Amino acid sequence: MRTKAFDAMAMGTWELADALWQETELLLWKPPTAWFSVNAFYTSGGLRNWYGNFEHPTRRTADGFDTFTLTVDLVDDADLTGWQ
Repeated sequence: MRTKAFDAMAMGTWELADALWQETELLLWKPPTAWFSVNAFYTSGGLRNWYGNFEHPTRRTADGFDTFTLTVDLVDDADLTGWQ
């Protein structure tokens, strides 16, 4: 599924779809003009992991806010001892 999403983004053929966020709670820090966000994913057991998402700066739209991922991510362990 992820490979298909990359292909659709590269060709400009992606479409928005309704979805329901599941499994985690998210705390997201994104300075308005930054090309990244820092995310903390929580489960009922506490902090699961940190996530660095490289993305376009946020733009305000009539519907809210838009950004666009650059498909480069950095996932860090909750205790910052490892990353991938």
